[in-house]
Amino acid sequence: WVKLFENLRYVVVDEVHQYRGVFGSHVANVLRRLKRIAAFYGSRPRFICCSATIANPAELAGELIRAGVRAVTESGAPQGAKHLLLWNPPVVNPDLGIRASARSQTTRIAKQAVKRGLKSIVFAQSRLMVEVLTRYLKDAFDRDPRHPARVAAYRGGYLPGERRNMERQLREGRIDCVISTSALELGVDIGSLDVCLLNCYPGTVAGTWQRLGRAGRRQRTAVGVPVASSLPLDQYMIRNPEFFLGASPEQARIDPDQLLILLDHVRCAAFELPFNDGEQFGREALGELLGYLQEHGVVHREGEQWHWMADSYPANSVSRRSVAEGNFVVIDTSGGGQKVIAEVIAYLKAENAYTEASLDHLRGLRDELFQEMKGR
Repeated sequence: WVKLFENLRYVVVDEVHQYRGVFGSHVANVLRRLKRIAAFYGSRPRFICCSATIANPAELAGELIRAGVRAVTESGAPQGAKHLLLWNPPVVNPDLGIRASARSQTTRIAKQAVKRGLKSIVFAQSRLMVEVLTRYLKDAFDRDPRHPARVAAYRGGYLPGERRNMERQLREGRIDCVISTSALELGVDIGSLDVCLLNCYPGTVAGTWQRLGRAGRRQRTAVGVPVASSLPLDQYMIRNPEFFLGASPEQARIDPDQLLILLDHVRCAAFELPFNDGEQFGREALGELLGYLQEHGVVHREGEQWHWMADSYPANSVSRRSVAEGNFVVIDTSGGGQKVIAEVIAYLKAENAYTEASLDHLRGLRDELFQEMKGR
């Protein structure tokens, strides 16, 4: 590794928008450790960060690498004309205000697209819905096993070999319609597509545009069709297109100096290289953190350096998606005793946690929608 670190010039960080919340805070500390090791070997690599749709790419990249960044926001990729069709399922029960299901409408539109020879992708919110939509479309187009399949599913849980084979068939144009979870939202070259269908609103403006952007590449004309469900948020978005089209993508936030996260990576960094007195690693006082680790027999101070002294490999105990290690035990005390009924992984995805401001905003949208429905 010495030759690599001595000659390290560029570090490319792809999918930067994914590194947010707890996960992003861990990744920022991993990059701190990388820069520290590179500096030890005399190199100062330049970081190139690539991101999909996000409101604050420069700010997030700067937080991740702890350096000033220059944002390049003009895209030079070839693009064709894109059309957006917001599809609200028809009302099937006027008395109760019940609409046709998003699943049935998505299936209907996808069938029409495939019959007309248009290469299509359908995004669903769950693995179960992917399989349901795939079954409906296969019943329509893949009844004869003697012919190559025209419809395929793509989601997490499939073997890597199966997913690579599916991606290759998509690039070669041998699949007419693919039904996917967010696994194909970005980061995979799947060739040229004509139609992108969204079965329900993905939940974020950024996610919606990322999915719609899968069609219309390489100067092909494309159409994107978000199909709304009966959920209040879906209905608000579909009835107020000016809100959706004018809304900014969501911002990403990280906190690399969160004490528990930072302490984990100080342990890992001490294992990789001894710390020197006065050295910086984050905004917290490094001397206090090293003193705490010394009290627990993890590091040892020798002169002006702090050395790792434990037998363990600290990175093994650090999960990049949680703040603290360990699991939660679920105990049933309703019968008077204490019976362990489950063990839950301590898995916190901060990027899925709404702030109070976001919740207030959503409550306001809900109230407006209910008033509109009540008036009608």
